[in-house]
Amino acid sequence: MAAFVNSPKATMNVVEQMVEHIMGLTALEIKNAKLGVHSDGNGLYLSVKSGGTKSWVFRYQLNGKRREMGLGSLNVLEPVNARAEAAQLKAKIASGIDPLDERRAAKEALHAFRKQTLLASKRTETTFRKAAEHFIESRAPSWKNAKHAQQWANTLATYAYPVIGEIPVSDVAAEHLVDILRPIWSTKSETASRVRMRIEAVLNAAKLMGWRVGDNPAVYKGGLEAVLPSISKVRLVRHHPAMPFEDTPAFFRDLEKRDGMGCSALQFCILNSP
Repeated sequence: MAAFVNSPKATMNVVEQMVEHIMGLTALEIKNAKLGVHSDGNGLYLSVKSGGTKSWVFRYQLNGKRREMGLGSLNVLEPVNARAEAAQLKAKIASGIDPLDERRAAKEALHAFRKQTLLASKRTETTFRKAAEHFIESRAPSWKNAKHAQQWANTLATYAYPVIGEIPVSDVAAEHLVDILRPIWSTKSETASRVRMRIEAVLNAAKLMGWRVGDNPAVYKGGLEAVLPSISKVRLVRHHPAMPFEDTPAFFRDLEKRDGMGCSALQFCILNSP
């Protein structure tokens, strides 16, 4: 016995076992723990489920409410680490921090970060062409005219895709719209107006899908009007060509040979022209 006590190594083992017992469950107690919840001290408990699964649980009280927080399985969280984590949680509680609320906030922040990362990836991957095709496909069932979808596709393929078709829809900017519209704004005003409105609709839908952020560069009022004049001011008015005066008698005689109110009305107009 004296030899055992006098042995430094044996003395250390006895001390470690005593400290371990004072600080919490011993290794043997943890190994042999039965079904139920076993206190390790300092709010830390070893939970044993049916089937022998063991995990750490931290119990605490804050603002009059009792709460329980899972720390992890015994297989991945050793007792010394579980006790260290319990001590950190006790310190937070003493400072008025609720560990469960803090964990929930951290999870929500991580979820939001992952969502933003995913959306950023989608914004990079989704080209304007893909966004337009998605828009046309989703809206086509609501269009009464089956040819409407094809008209959309043809218009965008002719005027928009050569400029912005293969770039990320998130990168479409005002300068792209100017490059698309300026060449046809005066010469094909009606077509240009349709192209602009269709691009605007696609970009609005892309923003709703989370594929782009910010203002829509295709809007005219407060946007493109700064560089493109009003369609009403550039639309070309084409009048019917006038008939040479010397051809009028022959044309009038030809009308006399025809029946119908239209011919009579035209004769009346000719006779009453200044």
